Amino acid sequence: MAGQAGTAPTGPTGPPAGPPAAPFTREIRINPLTAFDGNRKKYTNWLQSVVLYISLNGHIYQNDDMRVGYAVSFLSEKEASTWREAWIARNSPAGVIIYPTWAAFIIELDQAFMSIDAVGNAMHAIQTLQQGSKTLKN
Repeated sequence: MAGQAGTAPTGPTGPPAGPPAAPFTREIRINPLTAFDGNRKKYTNWLQSVVLYISLNGHIYQNDDMRVGYAVSFLSEKEASTWREAWIARNSPAGVIIYPTWAAFIIELDQAFMSIDAVGNAMHAIQTLQQGSKTLKN
């Protein structure tokens, strides 16, 4: 019997459940993304921002075409714009873009914009740090 010691209660134990939550239909707005200009020092931060935005808005960017298209739209300044023009030309032989997978696109971006020697660049930056006229060694 319900309610006796040692038996599980039957029936609802909390407030009645409401209707299921409606799916998101709009983008979740976070820190707005900025155009990428090809600066290798800013690439990793920019890419992380793109990935974060797309991840939070997976209900909007549901496939690789949408993800890649969204990222490409921010390659709009300086060296990145030149790379985008070549990328679009290479991926649209008949005037319609054939999108790669998101993973393949990230590899392409990394090859184009990731600092070739990130560790060496960081070591050099540390070694050449200055505060006023004093170097790190002084």
